[in-house]
Amino acid sequence: GEAAVCTQFAGHGGEPTKVEIVYHNPSRLEYGAYAVQRIVLDGVDVPVTRADQGVRIAREIITGLNPQMTHRLNVELG
Repeated sequence: GEAAVCTQFAGHGGEPTKVEIVYHNPSRLEYGAYAVQRIVLDGVDVPVTRADQGVRIAREIITGLNPQMTHRLNVELG
């Protein structure tokens, strides 16, 4: 019901921002049977834009994060 990956995204000042992305699929739906329902970054809901078969987060949200920390991005599927 969960999968996680740690990665880096473009940060401010040329320093990458570390992000742990955790996908939550509590109903254990098969690929293609779910969609992103909600995204929470460090405990705060993130506004998203629907794009193709997924969602986009505004670049400014990621580049505004503290690059000295690892941030947690929870993706709730349903």
